[in-house]
Amino acid sequence: MNARGALVGLLVITALAGCGDGDDDAGGGDAPTTTSTPELPAATTIDVGDEPAAVAVGDGSVWVANPQEGTLLRIDPETTQITATIPVAGGVRGVATGDRTVWVTNPGAATVTGFAVGP
Repeated sequence: MNARGALVGLLVITALAGCGDGDDDAGGGDAPTTTSTPELPAATTIDVGDEPAAVAVGDGSVWVANPQEGTLLRIDPETTQITATIPVAGGVRGVATGDRTVWVTNPGAATVTGFAVGP
């Protein structure tokens, strides 16, 4: 599936309402339904390139792995603007945050790289 042009609902928390008619029958075959409430903000769409692979939130930013371009994107959640495009040697597939560091997996180099996050 081509995710060209958008990562829809990046900044929205979606509540899943269970399957079917509320009956806990696992074999019911009913598709899950999505419930929205008036308290949730409108969906935000941000162009992040072709086929983004992973997203993480931490240290005041939203981080998106873009393996086709070999980059890590930093997005300001307040302005929804991309504030940095970071090239990653060995490519990028996954992303996680913690302790003021953003970690990415580099499948082409069989490594993991940590980037210090400044204020």
